[in-house]
Amino acid sequence: MAEVVVQNVTKALNGFKIEDLSFEVSKGEIFGLLGPNGAGKTTTIRMLVGLIKPDSGLVKVLGKDPSDVKDKIGYLPEERGLYRRMRVRDVLEYLGSLKGRADPDYWLKLFGMEDVANKKVEVLSKGMQQKVQLIATIQHDPEVLILDEPFSGLDPINVDFVRNLIFEMKRKGTTIILSTHMLNLAERLCDKILLINKGRCVLYGYLSEIKRRYDSVIEVEYVENGTLKREVTNLSLKELVELGLDIRKYTVREPTLEEIFPKEVKK
Repeated sequence: MAEVVVQNVTKALNGFKIEDLSFEVSKGEIFGLLGPNGAGKTTTIRMLVGLIKPDSGLVKVLGKDPSDVKDKIGYLPEERGLYRRMRVRDVLEYLGSLKGRADPDYWLKLFGMEDVANKKVEVLSKGMQQKVQLIATIQHDPEVLILDEPFSGLDPINVDFVRNLIFEMKRKGTTIILSTHMLNLAERLCDKILLINKGRCVLYGYLSEIKRRYDSVIEVEYVENGTLKREVTNLSLKELVELGLDIRKYTVREPTLEEIFPKEVKK
């Protein structure tokens, strides 16, 4: 049974409209909500956490209206909401108490941040504030976790840390909805994706199935004037040989999300 259900949803807001949007997310899945700026991702997320209601259609989380299960949802908004003049530990204790559970010292240790527990949020770097916000989002052990741009402001080491944390929560059975512009990470993380553009569904389904809908990508490495070059081409190996290229490597692979995304958005 799906833990998140969006069925034939329409929502008009500030001159923008989501039209007839439908998708489902099953327990323990990592679901990618993808699309360009202004596509409707944040509006969709706000309906999933009960901040706004659809004009028509159905939105259910854990079988109920999202506003009835807020304590079972963890939400990391793109626009962060920390109390900048409070100490880190105090912020986490307060935000955790709103969800019925707080254990800031455990999470600060896990994130390697014990040394900032008594510092004010405002003195932390953007990346450190992002990690505090992430702790606030997951410390109550939510059944459904919604992450809007969770890698924003993180260096490569912390991107890898958050990626592994997401996988660990999936292993424990958490249902995760991830919105990100980092398509390479979405491809590594997500079981299923929804690509939305101008308020409408463009692509939806399991990532492996979506990739099979597209032609394979051919990459060739060749030497020209003493320089090794790499290109993506639609020519066959025979055609490349007939061009007289000094071919060193020829690879056929499935397309990446970064290659699929612009084709669909520009339609």
